[in-house]
Amino acid sequence: MSIKMKLLIVLSINFLIPIFTFGFYSFNYLSPEEIRTVFIILGIVLIYACVQNYFVIKSIAKPLRMTKLALEKIADGDLNTTMDIKQKNELGDMARSLNRMTTNFKEMIQKIDSASTELAVSAESLTAVSEQTAAASEGVSHAVQEIAGGSAQSAQEADEASQLVGSLSDQLALVHKQAENISGFSTKANNASETGLEKMRHLNESFEASSVSLSSVRDVVVDLDDKIKDIEQVILSINAISEQTNLLALNASIEAARAGEQGKGFAVVADEVRKLAEQSAQATDRVKGTILSIQSQSKKAVEEMNRTKDSQTTQSKSVAETLMAFETIASVFEKVSDSIVTISREVNQINSSKDTVVQSITGITNMTKQSAAACQEASASTEEQVRAFSSVTHTAEQLNESSRELKKLINYFSI
Repeated sequence: MSIKMKLLIVLSINFLIPIFTFGFYSFNYLSPEEIRTVFIILGIVLIYACVQNYFVIKSIAKPLRMTKLALEKIADGDLNTTMDIKQKNELGDMARSLNRMTTNFKEMIQKIDSASTELAVSAESLTAVSEQTAAASEGVSHAVQEIAGGSAQSAQEADEASQLVGSLSDQLALVHKQAENISGFSTKANNASETGLEKMRHLNESFEASSVSLSSVRDVVVDLDDKIKDIEQVILSINAISEQTNLLALNASIEAARAGEQGKGFAVVADEVRKLAEQSAQATDRVKGTILSIQSQSKKAVEEMNRTKDSQTTQSKSVAETLMAFETIASVFEKVSDSIVTISREVNQINSSKDTVVQSITGITNMTKQSAAACQEASASTEEQVRAFSSVTHTAEQLNESSRELKKLINYFSI
């Protein structure tokens, strides 16, 4: 049964109930003619009421039917449906409200469609970014774990370095003491080298003076040998004169013997001359032997002086080389002494700054330990971040799935 028939029945019943109630109570007081008239009037009224109700119901039923069809289309997802009802009553207001609702719902579905599309894109991007970030976070987690391991190892190595620096500090103190000792030894060695150099210079000067003196003595001996040779020539001449004198004395003695008594005095003189000649010959022989001995000694002296000069030349050369060696040693000792002074000064500076180095190494060790602890905490935080990004990725996937479901629901509507 349609709505129109239901409304017609309801209105007719509502209209006829009071009439029949009035007629039922009025039959006891009316005559048959009056009752007939009443029925005629009631029939006319009823016909008029039915006609009037028909038009009223028609004016109500048509908008309701259009509303029903529009709602069915809307229920089927067709949001392009509009109702063309121009009535100025509640049904027209309802139709216009339904049109606004459809328009608003259509706009809302369009916005939801656009938002779902953007949501799908964002969800896919978020999924990709989350996966990339999760992968990157895993890489960072591994890197942080490696850094944490390296920091722990660095802390251990820094601790060992601190111990080594402490040992190095003791060694520096020992080196500082040894450097001071070496500096003292170097100073003494340098002084000894300078003293030896000075003595070698004096020895070289003495050798040079001795060489000059030896050359002078050799020259004197050579000149003496030359003089002795001259004396030897003179002695030879004297010896020859003595021999001639001896012959002349012998001849004079013979002539005096031949003269007899007159020649005795001349014989005595001749004999004395002969004796003098013999004595002269003997003296010249002794002088000659002495000269020969002097010549032999002089020759030996010259030879010895030549050997001495050669040896002195060699010694002088050795002294000169030794002097040069001493000068080189003195120069080297001076450089070594300067280097030792520099090393000692640097060792002093290092020794004075070792406490600062030890404190710095200790601070570095503590900072490294703190960094290792921070790296471990960062590693735990990174692992937690990886788990959080995994959750975000899972949520993004669910969001992407929800956006696809929402897209399916939106596609149900025709906009």
